[in-house]
Amino acid sequence: MDDVLFERMGEAHRAAVMQLFNIYVESGTAAFSDSALPMDAYDRFLEDAKSYPSFVLMDPLSGAAIGFCMLREWLSSPTFRRTACVTYFLAPAYLSRGLGTLCLDLLIREAEGMGICHLIAEVSEENARSLRFHEKHGFRRVALLENIGFKLGREFGIVLMQRDIS
Repeated sequence: MDDVLFERMGEAHRAAVMQLFNIYVESGTAAFSDSALPMDAYDRFLEDAKSYPSFVLMDPLSGAAIGFCMLREWLSSPTFRRTACVTYFLAPAYLSRGLGTLCLDLLIREAEGMGICHLIAEVSEENARSLRFHEKHGFRRVALLENIGFKLGREFGIVLMQRDIS
């Protein structure tokens, strides 16, 4: 699906992004929150978007938001300014259409333009699809934080994955 449009994340996307994100919050451990986030939680996304690139994927035919992707600060120390964390969520009906690759390619170009050399993905160990995606795209598993999350009545771990881009 190469005809998707990428729009810079902004206020107009609040409802669509939060609705999409909350699908993942409520259905599994891909999004780490343990309950649906209110609309004002989007303010954090907008705050991150001031310093890092953030995009909403738009279906050009329907005009609907079908996903979002963003870079964000890895850690708040200037020591780590060359490292960013990648995040992307796609509407379930749009999975396995190459959109994740388009998102990652765009984020890599943006990261390189910012002088970012290292990308980190924080992936639930239960999210086999995301683990495979990242490995296919050059990320390597660098750490497993075992059983640090508790959601949906069970513990789960977080896999830290890294890709060096410069």
